[in-house]
Amino acid sequence: MVLVLKNHEMEKLLPYRELLARLGEAIETAYREYGNQVAVNRPRSRMYIPTREPNTYYWFNNIAGIVPAFRAMALRIDSSLAREVTRDGKWAVENEGVAPDVDVENWPKDVIAGHDPQLERAVDEAMKLLKQNPPNRLTKEPPSPTWGKRKGGGS
Repeated sequence: MVLVLKNHEMEKLLPYRELLARLGEAIETAYREYGNQVAVNRPRSRMYIPTREPNTYYWFNNIAGIVPAFRAMALRIDSSLAREVTRDGKWAVENEGVAPDVDVENWPKDVIAGHDPQLERAVDEAMKLLKQNPPNRLTKEPPSPTWGKRKGGGS
């Protein structure tokens, strides 16, 4: 059975304070199940549809997740009109971020086997950079600090 609730219906369903009290427990359970590879989530999917108005787009967003402990699946859908223009007059995408210098696939089989492909590649890249640009290390100990000593022989 599918039950569609609007925001004002959700507010009536659970009082705000009770919702906050349960939220921490729900998040902890969801993350625990996700960490144990039981819960499933699908990253946000966003479609941009141009409108007749210049630099204005219709955004359709959806996010889905399943937490077996709750015996439920949630699908969040929202939409909005967006108008975002950069200083040079181009359309700017929200949450676009910066493209990585190195793309690394995080395959589930590698993670399940105990590997962290992104971390391992980052360490490899850092080691290459250290070889190319070795740190300038001191070869002898610096002189002792002079703080606490008065000039002119006094104590």
